[in-house]
Amino acid sequence: MKKNLFAILFVALSFASQAQIIRANSVKVGETKTATPSSTVTTLRVGYLSESLTAKYNSRSSSVDFSGGYLALDFNHSLSANFGIDYGFVTSIGTYKELDSPQLDLRIPVMLSGTVALSDGLSLNGYVGPSFVIGILSDGYDHDLSRFDIGLNAIAELRYNKVNFHIGYGKGLLNRADDDDDDYSYKFGQFYVGAGLSF
Repeated sequence: MKKNLFAILFVALSFASQAQIIRANSVKVGETKTATPSSTVTTLRVGYLSESLTAKYNSRSSSVDFSGGYLALDFNHSLSANFGIDYGFVTSIGTYKELDSPQLDLRIPVMLSGTVALSDGLSLNGYVGPSFVIGILSDGYDHDLSRFDIGLNAIAELRYNKVNFHIGYGKGLLNRADDDDDDYSYKFGQFYVGAGLSF
């Protein structure tokens, strides 16, 4: 599983690099080929994270709630005036209300981004795509919870010059129950809200 996750991540990042190369080398008909500098925006984000772990066994289900915070560093490469590809690193830490043990995770998102200019310096941005989750610290990782997941994320962001405010939701796609019983499953859902500064 771990090798498969890193293989998928490598392919996604390779695609992003290749897209940048194609864009930099593309020219219009009748024009002389010139080098086009890539446009990259780096953003530091911080915010509040609310997570729910839903456990299902046959027709029965229960959930536990997690609250904490996150710190993210992401890089957005523009592919055109309105579209780009965004990837980075997100660390989250918090505690489940029913448990005393903290949980620390690392997420690596790779998302497509779109931008709509509202006025001078003000824009509405959207991001959608997968994230690759690696669990670092939790009592559950030492027992019946898998450390690895793939999530699908959607984020809406309001940006004014270098400052942004964002809200997002993520849904875990894999069964993280480290158990041979196919009737038993653990799946995660996330809601997060925060602010960021670009530089």
